[in-house]
Amino acid sequence: MDLGTSGQMSDEDGLDPWKAQPLFDQEVAWHHNHDRVVHFDHNDLFYDGISDLNLIFDPSIDGVEQPRLSPSANSANDSDAIAQETSQSSTDLCRDPVELYSHLLQLYFEKIQPWLPLFHRPKFEEQFAGKLCHSDLATSSSSPESAFVLNAMFALSARYSTSDHFSGLVPITRGKSFLRQAEAILEAHNSNETSGPSLRILQGCIMLACYHLSSGITPRAWLLTGMCSRLAYELGLHRLDRESTKASSCSPEVSSNKWIDNEEKRRAWWSAWELDNFASTISRRPYGFDRDSADIFLPVSDKDWFSGNRVASASLAYEPLAAWQSLVDCPNQSEHAWYLVSLHFIRLGHELQQASHLTRKNLNDFETAVRYFSLALPPSFDNVEGVFGSEPSSGWITCTHILLQK
Repeated sequence: MDLGTSGQMSDEDGLDPWKAQPLFDQEVAWHHNHDRVVHFDHNDLFYDGISDLNLIFDPSIDGVEQPRLSPSANSANDSDAIAQETSQSSTDLCRDPVELYSHLLQLYFEKIQPWLPLFHRPKFEEQFAGKLCHSDLATSSSSPESAFVLNAMFALSARYSTSDHFSGLVPITRGKSFLRQAEAILEAHNSNETSGPSLRILQGCIMLACYHLSSGITPRAWLLTGMCSRLAYELGLHRLDRESTKASSCSPEVSSNKWIDNEEKRRAWWSAWELDNFASTISRRPYGFDRDSADIFLPVSDKDWFSGNRVASASLAYEPLAAWQSLVDCPNQSEHAWYLVSLHFIRLGHELQQASHLTRKNLNDFETAVRYFSLALPPSFDNVEGVFGSEPSSGWITCTHILLQK
């Protein structure tokens, strides 16, 4: 990773912040809906334009049309597709709603969960087993928060469906009806003075932000990303592990159920943090998360989480020379956690480049930290042949390698 010091880019330089070029060559590569993917040629990484970084996480979707990253989603083709979808009633799409919703839920955990690991699958499926009915999703009469979350999930997963329910719809428009229902529920929630924040509302907003970010840093995507950061702070997630970090940086909770529940909260925090890093860095706007005041552990692997295997973790140190050591000698060696640390270096580098006064020491510390971090990566990151495997960890490994390239 190489930090340019030739000067800052600003609106005064004639650059539109919504369409700005990245400050690092690889700055946008980590986003899971970007339009490039990395290929390995022996020991070298290089870009080869194909449709979507989702292919890293799930190579089986090759050939499926993916959403485009562009400043505007209002192309003529999109308008025609949306009009076509609108003309088809929800009744036609949901002749057997329970079967369809079960199918979309399965798709979410197969296609979306690997790169947006928000939910504890065993617990979620048990909790929502009886809520996959048409009335719950359409009217949200029985449980608005459940309907909000399910609609947001299906808005993301529907594009991967081969069900006849979506016959005639191009993949990127299949989730539009679920998106509209989710946004209607969110609007009703926000307009109700008695409705407060909740983890489910935050999770739903994160998924909606991801949906909109797949079309670029649009105003709607930017506002939803900001809402996620505010909700995370309102829920107190930034101090979730404050007492634990004071006692020991690697000490899991005693209760298994509490650990599973707290891990879900950590997933929400880090997913919102990741979205904020992406949107703010690309648009060169202020970050929504304070990097110096969060006491929350980095996430463990889905495998350990789902099985209830309590792995001790550590919080993210924020100064460069401490950040690279965040997971060194920690029981948690999750590829996802290491990826988040590498993403933190993107923010640190961006902040250095935007600084009004950049000292040689600051630059040397940053470059040293990135170099040491690369050397500290666990052995799983050395397995180049396994990068394009079916395991979720392969995506985090690939994106980490992309971020660390000069």
